[in-house]
Amino acid sequence: MKNIMLHAYCADNLGDDLFIKYICGRFPNARFHMQVEGAFARGLSRIDNLILHRSGFFERCLNRITGRWITRERLAKHCDGLVHIGGSIFIQNEGWRTKYKQYSRLLRCAGTVYVIGANFGPYYTKDYLDAYRELIAAQLNGICFRDRYSYGLFSAEKNVSWAPDILFASDYSSYISEDNRVVLSLMDKGEDYICKMTEIGDFFSNSGYKVILMSFCSREGDTKACVEVKRRMSKPCKIYSYDGDVDEALSVLGGAKLIVASRFHSMILGWAMGKKVFPITYSEKMHHVIEDIYPQCAFCDIERIQDLTVQEVLAACPAPENLPELRVSARNHMTLIRGLVE
Repeated sequence: MKNIMLHAYCADNLGDDLFIKYICGRFPNARFHMQVEGAFARGLSRIDNLILHRSGFFERCLNRITGRWITRERLAKHCDGLVHIGGSIFIQNEGWRTKYKQYSRLLRCAGTVYVIGANFGPYYTKDYLDAYRELIAAQLNGICFRDRYSYGLFSAEKNVSWAPDILFASDYSSYISEDNRVVLSLMDKGEDYICKMTEIGDFFSNSGYKVILMSFCSREGDTKACVEVKRRMSKPCKIYSYDGDVDEALSVLGGAKLIVASRFHSMILGWAMGKKVFPITYSEKMHHVIEDIYPQCAFCDIERIQDLTVQEVLAACPAPENLPELRVSARNHMTLIRGLVE
């Protein structure tokens, strides 16, 4: 049995937890190992072939003193290879050089490394792009991006490919039901955004729909936004805050007639379930995927949220017609790592 280290974002975020659940389910004969922090990973503890590792007090102190990922490095050395699975894992932030050194060292400890499901950026300087071009060419056995824009930045390298988002690959038929429900996937995006989501929520509630305000990640402020919108709404609604139960969360989305999608993966999951989706785009990663998959999709950039009308939301497009093709293509992320994992 192969022992594979997973390097992933672990913060009780529905999208990332679904990544992890999918890869573990896709390769049931592999044993996956992942370091987690604090009280997170509530849902991941239910996955039979996933072993969660937590740093002790001494190791956490040593990590802070040395500025290294000592616990992860040790885990990488004891596994047969590393799979980094995630979405926005290459964002240029202040102090990126420190993280770059930590990451490069981790990859050296692992030896065999694949990255799947990612997009690149936003980035702002050429030296950031050049640094990762060198790292991808020299230290990765393969990387599969989830958008053509990111792929285009590195397409000169033979170990680079692209496929639609990993979550398109799953079968969600068991979660789909018929309910008079509108789901608003919310984020903490400021006063104008909160006001507009309140207006939209009240409209659908007044129109006889069950309105559910959905939080994908409490740690990042989604639940805070849901509470504030509910407080301001004049009509009844419910809050659903993801707490690690992925089946319950998928059932919430699966019962929707319409999803107003602020979270990236509320857009992807809505399409994958065949739902009408109206995206509120807050980053270029959403724009790139819409361009790739559904360029005629109606959406609203968060920069013009004040001007959004309910009539625009009502004109939300049905799911893409090429869903079967997307499902097949999305499996290429797993095809890339099959030789390592099986």
